[in-house]
Amino acid sequence: DHGKGFAVVAQEVQNLANSTSDLLTKIKERTGTFGDISQSLQESTKDSLDGVNDIRELISGLDQLIGQTITQNNSSIKNIYSTNDEIFMSLAKLDHVIWKVNTYLSVIEEKPAFKFVDHHNCRLGKWYYEGAGKENFSELSSYGRLESFHAKVHNGTKTMFDYLSDLRKNIHIILDGAQEMEDASEGVFEGLDEILEEKKSR
Repeated sequence: DHGKGFAVVAQEVQNLANSTSDLLTKIKERTGTFGDISQSLQESTKDSLDGVNDIRELISGLDQLIGQTITQNNSSIKNIYSTNDEIFMSLAKLDHVIWKVNTYLSVIEEKPAFKFVDHHNCRLGKWYYEGAGKENFSELSSYGRLESFHAKVHNGTKTMFDYLSDLRKNIHIILDGAQEMEDASEGVFEGLDEILEEKKSR
């Protein structure tokens, strides 16, 4: 009986040993699987980090390209504005020259070749007080200095027109008017140049 009992216990121990062995095998298999999963996660994480770094480099490159594009665009826009400003000034000077030519033509013909208007209502005046001049340059300190010279140009022309009816008798007054117009004209041209230079320096 004692022998039989011992044999039963031995069998149970053997069964337990077998079960334990099977359990250890399964645990080892699971552990190995965890290791594979861990390795896979590490590789996946590395790939993700590499991908993130690649994306970061790509974004950084795009950011630099966008920055360069913005800089180039700003430069181009500034050049365009500068060109437009020069065109505005050229047109203003051209209108001023046409005014003087018509004034001298009036002297030659001994009668006004055009209808006289004050410095607010000529084309340069319209440009200055209402048009592109006011819109593009009126905030400049040099802009205000142009007005007095422009007014004197018209004053000189007005003097000449007032005495055209008897040119020979009033030639000295007409010449004085022409001199006033010419002196002020230089101030107008210099004033326009100053306005343009101040605008460029901003």
